[in-house]
Amino acid sequence: MAKTVGKYEINRLLGEGQFGKVKEAVDLETGTRLACKIIKKSAIKTKKDVETVKKEVAFMKQLNGHDNILNMYDVLEDSEKLYLVLELAAGGDLFDKIINTGGFSEDAARSYFKQVLSGLSYCHSKGIIHRDMKPENLLLGDKELLKISDFGLSNVILTPNQLLETHCGSEKYAAPEVMQTTDPYVGPPVDVWSTGVILYIMVGGAFPFVEATMNCELYSALVAGKFEFPKHFSPDLVDLLLKMFVPNPSERITLDEIAKHRWVVGDAPPVFDGGLDDISSMPMDMEEEPVYRTLDPDIMSVDAGGFEEEPVYRSVDVDGMGAADSMALPMMKSASAPCDDNMCGFAIKPTFTLTTSRTASKVLADLKAMFEEKGASVKIKEEKGQLKAESKTPSGGDMKVKVLVQTKEDGGCQLGIMRVKGSSLEYCNMMQHMRPLMLDLCNDVLVTGCDKC
Repeated sequence: MAKTVGKYEINRLLGEGQFGKVKEAVDLETGTRLACKIIKKSAIKTKKDVETVKKEVAFMKQLNGHDNILNMYDVLEDSEKLYLVLELAAGGDLFDKIINTGGFSEDAARSYFKQVLSGLSYCHSKGIIHRDMKPENLLLGDKELLKISDFGLSNVILTPNQLLETHCGSEKYAAPEVMQTTDPYVGPPVDVWSTGVILYIMVGGAFPFVEATMNCELYSALVAGKFEFPKHFSPDLVDLLLKMFVPNPSERITLDEIAKHRWVVGDAPPVFDGGLDDISSMPMDMEEEPVYRTLDPDIMSVDAGGFEEEPVYRSVDVDGMGAADSMALPMMKSASAPCDDNMCGFAIKPTFTLTTSRTASKVLADLKAMFEEKGASVKIKEEKGQLKAESKTPSGGDMKVKVLVQTKEDGGCQLGIMRVKGSSLEYCNMMQHMRPLMLDLCNDVLVTGCDKC
């Protein structure tokens, strides 16, 4: 049975994060489909965790309204949970789309890249440095509109040259100054480097470096001026990437220079929303302390005193909130082929779908046996045509996948699969092994979506 929080009906699971779950929500007043990030207060155990959650809300509120940034519509809380009501990006993330296609044409990559530039430039105009730019954090909405999300490692600066001290990010995307030293660093260039890695992946379908250190032969080749780009990369694209991959951050190309580069401009005028030279819209005083009624580390358990017995949902006032770190949100998986939501039963696009003449009951039973043979724990809700499998990954993390099997009018069924929790790369590695088994299981199949993972 669906739960109601304020004016929102909370429905099916979309994903899981560090502090809770992400579920589909519906605004009961307008009928708009949304996403609700549900944060368990009992999971927020340290002062750092508290600041992480507070600052995520502050950043998203500060950035609301831009087409290329995921919007936050509301924040509610009760005695046990905090609810962030977000825009639903039903197209999944850019990582899956790249995996599904093996890489984009330069024209297609340019279209997405301009949207990344627009959203990131807007972040920088507000003094917000993302620090975790990667395709998994770029979501796709209606009409392939790209949305920057997950400001979990972000921070705010008040002047263009203000130094940041926390070394964070994902190693395949992090800049050399983040990976190689513990020294303070300037913020904007780290986002430029990561965005260059994203651009390379979009066109090349592979990572340029394992990490930006001399332990990586490819990075060493870049430093030595011997890095070899794929032969199908145009000279203009190579020129842009070389300027983005300059090891010295003070010599690295800036966002406004990227927006004017001939590869980006093409036949259209540059897209740029103002960078850190525009300090008129910089955020408010960093020392200003946000007020949350219950977000203190010593009362983060439902057993703690001071809570009402019955849930009382209230909007959380986040006006005046200052600077920023927040939690990452693993979100939604996609497919390259369209999938009717009523048939697939997903609020967002599954990684891929299969259509078979076998019955849903038989497919569910065989899928259960297949996942269990691989060491996963499996739960089935046959009345809903739903299977959930959970296992440990080689790195020791948790991987959760969801499979929906729905009966068709001809007696056969349609099957869809998506990641609920876990690393995207490890999910794709897992699916490289599982997908052929699923194809064999279904025998006569029509496949849509991912054929790369």
